[in-house]
Amino acid sequence: MSLVSDASSESVPMISLSDVSQNFGRDFHALRDVDLEIAGGEFIALIGPSGCGKTTLLQLIAGILEPTHGTVRIDGGDASQARDVACCFQDPRLLPWRTVASNVGLPLELEGVGDSERTDRVTESLEKVGLSSFLENLPHTLSGGMRMRVSIARALVTRPRLLLLDEPFGALDELTREQLEDDVIELSEREGMTTVLVTHSIRQAVYMASRIMVMASSPGRLRRELRIDLGPRDSDTRTSPVFNEQVRLVQREIRSGGDS
Repeated sequence: MSLVSDASSESVPMISLSDVSQNFGRDFHALRDVDLEIAGGEFIALIGPSGCGKTTLLQLIAGILEPTHGTVRIDGGDASQARDVACCFQDPRLLPWRTVASNVGLPLELEGVGDSERTDRVTESLEKVGLSSFLENLPHTLSGGMRMRVSIARALVTRPRLLLLDEPFGALDELTREQLEDDVIELSEREGMTTVLVTHSIRQAVYMASRIMVMASSPGRLRRELRIDLGPRDSDTRTSPVFNEQVRLVQREIRSGGDS
């Protein structure tokens, strides 16, 4: 693992934050002086203590929030106007009265996509997450992991270039979580998506990301960038010495608070 500060070699980064600060009211400074560039196709993890602004930063990238100061640009344009951006949250947020297919197709329905194209894209998206035989199921008939897969399929149905994940696996059991981690890595690589993950799990961040952005609080800020080099992930990665050593290095960095 090495500390990195080089800007992306791409002429236009997929994500660019310049001198970004976010205040809520006059006294709460959620983020201060954030500069960040993420190239197309990267998988980035944001990690740090509770209250350090990870979710706020993700919402700025998503265009949900407007920064108090600075600029947030997606593929060269204003984040609030960006298209091809999808979000997944810890709660799958499925409508209980809608079938799997109609939950997944909801973003297309809201965009006015016609029935035939919507059906094709919903089927395609559910195939990507291995749920093509559950189109007519209601959410309450699915396991927690399957509901999260539906949420991911709903994000993918819009064919996003940027996928934002806010603690999406936090409520799942370990085996289901690990399977979904592998699924998201595979989908991100296959679809060529840029992916940003907010997580409290150091092991998850090391396993999934190519770069980890370590955040500090009071106010929230990016304290350090760490590059992760594990090569292709497989069934042995999580127990390999190099994986566990990189987990220890990230733990040490977070605990140091930047004092070392």
